[in-house]
Amino acid sequence: MDNKVCFVTSFWLGERRMESPIYKEDRLYFLKKQIELLQTKKHNLSKIIFNFNIIPEHYSYISKILN
Repeated sequence: MDNKVCFVTSFWLGERRMESPIYKEDRLYFLKKQIELLQTKKHNLSKIIFNFNIIPEHYSYISKILN
């Protein structure tokens, strides 16, 4: 039997109640950190899904997200 594991994580690019200075500078900071972690740590994930809660103000980030 194949062990398949799907990892789903959601991202919000808007303002947060407690923002770190790094996040204020780069709204994609948490996405970049998640990708870095997945690339550097050993895992057995067979599927990774990034979910984004997007509002019209965030449309400018879509092309950056896809890159």
